[in-house]
Amino acid sequence: MARKPTLLVHGFLDTCYTPWWNLLEGYLESNGWSQVETVSVGKLPGTTVGSPREYADTVGEAIEDLHDESGEEVDVIAHSMGGLDTRWYLEQKGGESHVDSLVTLSTPHQGTRLTNLVPFTKGARDMVPSSDFISTLNTGQPADSVDYISVYSSLDPAVYPRRRAKLPDRWVESGGRNLRAGAYSHIEMVARRAVFNKYKAFLVG
Repeated sequence: MARKPTLLVHGFLDTCYTPWWNLLEGYLESNGWSQVETVSVGKLPGTTVGSPREYADTVGEAIEDLHDESGEEVDVIAHSMGGLDTRWYLEQKGGESHVDSLVTLSTPHQGTRLTNLVPFTKGARDMVPSSDFISTLNTGQPADSVDYISVYSSLDPAVYPRRRAKLPDRWVESGGRNLRAGAYSHIEMVARRAVFNKYKAFLVG
């Protein structure tokens, strides 16, 4: 079955230039994907700590460029805060017509208490469970034409409590899915082939 053009979106503190993204690109390409691109909201790891509201514009531009170049709807695989960047673009900025599926890896869809330890950045403040950002996102509407799946870990310390990596109930009621990958760390959720094998059928189904 033909694979759709796919965009990879990194998360908080990360960039697309770190080595785990090369691993994921390799898994995709060895399984028949021919058009895989990455987007970065910064050049240096550790500096990408801004608000997902702002990063949504950069992610959206990359999605639209890939959509226009390929003439097809795009699949997005997003890690950590990158899933929130992408959801904001889809659900708050009207980007759903460009995207077929969104796979999130260890994304704190319902916030994470860990960010209470680093409340001095916009990104961390927006990921606090009680933040206006999380509330606005999760009281909005799922993008009707987009298939959602949240892949979460039973071990990842970056999303706490673990259940906060799950899509909200209304997204599941609309057809979204939550999938437990197993006991993997935050970065392993991108880097491990075993995790990729858990969700790859979703992208070609």
